[in-house]
Amino acid sequence: MDHSVYEIEARLVDTHWWFVGRRLLFHKALKRFHISKKANILDVGTSTGATIRYFRHRGYQNVSGIEFHEMALDWCHRIGLESVSHGDIRAIPHPDSEFDLIIATDVIEHVGEDVDALKEVYRCLAPDGYALITVPAFMFLWGEMDELSHHKRRYLMKDLRQKAELAGLNVKEMFYFNFILFPLIAIVRMMARSIKNEISRNENEMMGPYINKVLAWIFKLDVLIARFLYIPFGVSIFMMAQKTK
Repeated sequence: MDHSVYEIEARLVDTHWWFVGRRLLFHKALKRFHISKKANILDVGTSTGATIRYFRHRGYQNVSGIEFHEMALDWCHRIGLESVSHGDIRAIPHPDSEFDLIIATDVIEHVGEDVDALKEVYRCLAPDGYALITVPAFMFLWGEMDELSHHKRRYLMKDLRQKAELAGLNVKEMFYFNFILFPLIAIVRMMARSIKNEISRNENEMMGPYINKVLAWIFKLDVLIARFLYIPFGVSIFMMAQKTK
């Protein structure tokens, strides 16, 4: 990702509606799938470390991470996350069958061979271990933030399922989320493409605290109900998959 994206994330990750809502989504998933507080967890693509900090605060004792980009890795070390090491999802620097849970949120869209990346996740999972994956959805939502984030693609749910199964993973749960705001986000992205301005480049910063609170409430509702509704669209896809014996 561009340095500007990491700088924005580091500044907003604790309060921005998107990051706050996603962490709620992840927390509910870990409870739903009975992930032990003693589970060995790896966060792949740690970025600025918010996910690790969140789960440690929630009592998960063994959470480590890998991060490919030196700027983000340096940031993690500066804030005391020494358990984050340099690494790449395409060649995870850990032995086979080590982790009970691997988290890779908005990661595999960055790599050319995403099936190979998922195979690495499979390799490093313990038998019956889980992979928590999120990816951006629908190529027609492609925007400036995808460019800045160095994305290779956005996904359809059927494509992600197929790739997970090719990697050997058994998909246990999958759904689109951020569906309530989907029409608004789609309009903003399409407007940004047509008028070629800075609207999408700075879309994570384009709000005051009041708007952020409103969006946080909407997104919280979204992530709590999305898995029950089977909505055929959303800005992102959530997947929980398992390495079955």
